[in-house]
Formats: sequence, structure tokens, C-alpha cells
Amino acid sequence: MIEVKIPQEINQYDAKLVGPFTMRQALCGGMAALLSYGIYNGMKGTVSEETVIGLIMLVSTPFALLGWVKPYGMRFEKFFIGILFNTLISSPKRYYQPKDMITELIEQGSHSITARPDDKDMSGKKKPAARERRKNKDTKEDLIKAQKKYKKYTFS
Repeated sequence: MIEVKIPQEINQYDAKLVGPFTMRQALCGGMAALLSYGIYNGMKGTVSEETVIGLIMLVSTPFALLGWVKPYGMRFEKFFIGILFNTLISSPKRYYQPKDMITELIEQGSHSITARPDDKDMSGKKKPAARERRKNKDTKEDLIKAQKKYKKYTFS
């Protein structure tokens, strides 16, 4: 009886067409081979063989990427389109600005952190308080010591 290993995730299974190659890999490999053969025969008398081989490698690389590479489990064309969209097309504007709360407390002279009127989410609603500080009276010197102690963790 023939034993077949069943993958735990069914989406990871690729049906094999020829030997260890899937239909996608066989088509991409065949197209790369045909294109490479045409380039080699068309250019072998005009330029040096090193140049022809370099050009063949350059032209065959996209076919290899499309056939065999699956970054993050996605096919390469979906991954490439996502990278293009995130780096070139989408807005570089960031809606979140980190704040140094210890410096703000020292400047305000306040001993508790509460939601301020300018702390609003995307819908315009007021955000809830981030956290409550201890109710005991911290002196200004204690806050300055805390700021110096945690200065290495801030990015200002």
C-alpha cells in the first residue's frame, strides 16, 4: 500500500504535474528556457558569451521568482503588488505621534494623566484615559529623576 504524507494545512498542498514540479513551476521554467534559448541563439555571434549569459540570467530571474518563491506564503506577484502599493502608492502620512508623557507632566505640573480634549480618535470621539498615576503627591524632583532614569528609552 502506498503511503502519502498529508500536510496539516490543506492550503500548503501543491499538486505535482511533472516529477517534483507543480504546473506553475513547469510553465515558468519552460517559458524561461524558451526565452533563454532564443536570446542565446539570437545574440551569440554579436556579443561575447559572458554578456549573453548575463542577459539570460537577468531575463530568467522574474520567471524563477514567479514559479518558485512564496514569501510569507503568498505567490510572488501578490507579494510584489503589495510591496509596490505600500511603498509607492499609499500615503506616507502617519496619524500617530508618540508623546513623552513625563516631560508633559513636568511642564503642566500635573500629577495624573487623563484624556485631554485634543486626544480624539479617528471618528472624533474622545479617547479614554491612558492610565491613572498614583494618587500620592509626587514632587517635581521625583518626576525629574524618573525622566532621567527612563531617558534612554525615549526617542526624542
